[in-house]
Amino acid sequence: MNARDGREAGRGSRCGARLRLAAAAALLLLAAPLARAQEDTRDEFWPEIDGFVQLDERTRLFLLGSLAKNAEADLSEATVGVHADFSVAPIARRWLRDTPDALRKRYLSFRVGYRYGWDLTAPREYEEHRIVLEVTGRFAAPGRTLLSNRNRLDLRKVDGESSWRFRERLRLEKDFALGRRTITPYVMAEVFWDSRYDAWTRQRYHAGVEWSLARSAVLDTSYCRQNDSRASVAHVDAVGLALSLYF
Repeated sequence: MNARDGREAGRGSRCGARLRLAAAAALLLLAAPLARAQEDTRDEFWPEIDGFVQLDERTRLFLLGSLAKNAEADLSEATVGVHADFSVAPIARRWLRDTPDALRKRYLSFRVGYRYGWDLTAPREYEEHRIVLEVTGRFAAPGRTLLSNRNRLDLRKVDGESSWRFRERLRLEKDFALGRRTITPYVMAEVFWDSRYDAWTRQRYHAGVEWSLARSAVLDTSYCRQNDSRASVAHVDAVGLALSLYF
């Protein structure tokens, strides 16, 4: 190999090294936002059990127990609650009459309740007392679907500090026969206004299926994407599993 060939080989080697360095830098630049996105997103599991005790045709008690479990860390939050539900004006739709949830058959319902939430760490770092006030309207939509609009006010006392939060939720669902049972796919979207920030701070998007297990039991399996502009973790991907028992 002559001197010219040697110089060309040297330049080719240096060019290849620069290309490899540029490719590595590009990969780092692409990987950085992905890493930040992963750090800002948390996977959680939300199990829940609910009990509904029908007192008369229009009134019932609602008892709640739920858990939020962080999949990456030993961190859990629990919530228990007791509520009273009231309803008016039944929906005249035969395709809703087989559901064990009496409120699904009503155009309008109200809920008032109390919830207590706390974290399961030691020492305890979070505690909340909450008064819940709700009104829900339901409408028979085309194609035998049911559209509901829930408006909710949370009067909160979190770690000794008082605030309130307004939540509006839209839900669209449809029943399907599965043998002798019924399944109900649904989608939901909910927005949160927080008085601490005077802003809309949180959005939740749900997709799920309710499975009728018996005349008095329903299993709800769901996925939720939560976005929060003021939380320490901006995004949550949650798998929900809720068992509802009707008495």
